[in-house]
Amino acid sequence: MFYACGFLVTSVVVVLIAVVIMFNPPLYFGTSGDCIMTLSAVKEDGSDKYFTYLVNWTRIDRAPRDSVTINTHCTTNNLRYIPALVERWNGPVSIAVITTVTEFNTTLEAIRDMVFCFPLIQRHAVFLITTTSEHKAESTVSTGTSIPCNHLEKHLLDEFKGENFAIEGIPYPANFLRNLGRRVISTDFHLTLDIDLLPSAGLYSQTAQLLQTWTDREQLLKTAIVLPTFEAEEDLPIPVDKDELLSAIDQQYVRSFYVDMCPECQLHNDLHRWLSIRGDSKSIDIAFYKRYHPSWEPYVITHTSAPIHDEAFVQYGYDRIIQIS
Repeated sequence: MFYACGFLVTSVVVVLIAVVIMFNPPLYFGTSGDCIMTLSAVKEDGSDKYFTYLVNWTRIDRAPRDSVTINTHCTTNNLRYIPALVERWNGPVSIAVITTVTEFNTTLEAIRDMVFCFPLIQRHAVFLITTTSEHKAESTVSTGTSIPCNHLEKHLLDEFKGENFAIEGIPYPANFLRNLGRRVISTDFHLTLDIDLLPSAGLYSQTAQLLQTWTDREQLLKTAIVLPTFEAEEDLPIPVDKDELLSAIDQQYVRSFYVDMCPECQLHNDLHRWLSIRGDSKSIDIAFYKRYHPSWEPYVITHTSAPIHDEAFVQYGYDRIIQIS
């Protein structure tokens, strides 16, 4: 594994399986200027637990193949993190959202409002909504936004609260959602994140430049690029670059990720070594090489040919190790 000099901050053996996805005729349910938003039902072969919907629109940007798509996931009550994530990344993002049939239209309305009110979401984000039912939900969402754009961010913060796995007592299918989000990625590389993580500013363009100038393409296919990860106290500013990160650590409101909850999961990040390396804040390079260790769960950029996640793992706790190791 290689270390890049970007970072992440949060406020707190598998066989590849071909999956056939069939899209029903789309339902056109929203417009904003020349943006047309559509909803397509998705039938997944062999699945009797979920019914999935692709939300798409006509103004999404096409990212270069040699760049990175963030692949993330959440329940309805964590939609509030999406505007900040997309703004920081400013590149392609795939978002898998799990909800109930009862909250399906509430979820869809929130996504519609974010698409119409946040230009970067309209340019970069693709949403997949999965309901905890094998039965198709009916959309009653109308054209136009339900919340004025200048009030939407506050509405998302006030309306959608709670833990990411708190949904009708159903074990949160994190790996199913991670695999689901990968299916609509068009770039050659992806970064699978939890929804409450924020990348350092400029990381999308910096990683694209790094990948496009990587000379050993065969090595790149087998390389996982580790992003050092930290956690900050809630409601305090999230650092945008390494200088701000170092200052926040000195002020003791940012620390190593999961240092209390699961220290062995991040123990091998070797953060002291990484923090001591100084470089150009406008670009990134490989800091050092490190071999994988058991129980280590870093956040990594990998080629899309990397193994999928084991969907037998639900909730949280060592659910990503089977893919990383």
